[in-house]
Amino acid sequence: MKARQQHFDRLAEQPADSLWSYWRQLLNDHQVTQLEMATYALAHELRQAGNEEIYSSIAEVLRGFSLSIDQKKWVVDLLTETATAEALKVVLNEAVNSRPSALQRLLLESILKMTNNRWGARFHPELSPVLEDIWNRQPGDWELLLTVATGIANAGSERGATLLLRAVANSRPTVTEVEKGKNLPALAALRALRKIRNPEVVPILAKELTHADLKDVVFMASGDALAAMGRPEATEALLKWAKQAPSDATPLVEKWFRQIRDGVSLERLHKDLLQNKPFHSEQIKETLAVTLKEIEPAVE
Repeated sequence: MKARQQHFDRLAEQPADSLWSYWRQLLNDHQVTQLEMATYALAHELRQAGNEEIYSSIAEVLRGFSLSIDQKKWVVDLLTETATAEALKVVLNEAVNSRPSALQRLLLESILKMTNNRWGARFHPELSPVLEDIWNRQPGDWELLLTVATGIANAGSERGATLLLRAVANSRPTVTEVEKGKNLPALAALRALRKIRNPEVVPILAKELTHADLKDVVFMASGDALAAMGRPEATEALLKWAKQAPSDATPLVEKWFRQIRDGVSLERLHKDLLQNKPFHSEQIKETLAVTLKEIEPAVE
């Protein structure tokens, strides 16, 4: 382990241009063992200081015909590990322009992995504009469309979440109709919204819970997204809504709160109920109490 770290440190000390040349040589020579460490080092270097010439060169290598699919996989892996907006742009451009193939599948997987990469211990909403640009072109390929929508949700920017909600709002009036309909952007957005995990988006989703119609597609999509998030901030938003909700919303309370699994959320919910804070509907309050008791064994 110590030797690997020392080797990585030596690689990371090299300028990005030299490291890229070394990486290409390893790729051409099929030096798989050394490639793995060099990939981490080069990705680290590109995160610290982007190099437009290197990204252009990577794109050129990826588009070329001289490499095997296994070698191109290493190129995609390098971009995936880098996970910057520039790296994502290279992968997206190739995904948009390539026909369905083994490479395209790798590219679509790369987009999802990149947007889920929390390097630096944070979300990366700066990736969203690159994806939004493709989304606004309304690609006809379903797999690409769904991947881009999911990537936007993963990145978790406020603008990206608003874009997905707008696509849902411009569709059919209910979730069931969207799921059966032919509006592919709306369907992709509806599925993607459940992948949002960035708590910074909670206020946008919570605002949509103010819709009076419990069957409204944006209301349902927002509630589903908050329930799936698994964050205390999302649970707080759902609880605030539940306290004002009519008795007709009882099935939704059971559905959404049954998904909660994080300990902080459960502790806060129990505390709130113990303090006997008022609810507009006693039926909803009782349903919430029963639901919490039922999910406790699964959490333990």
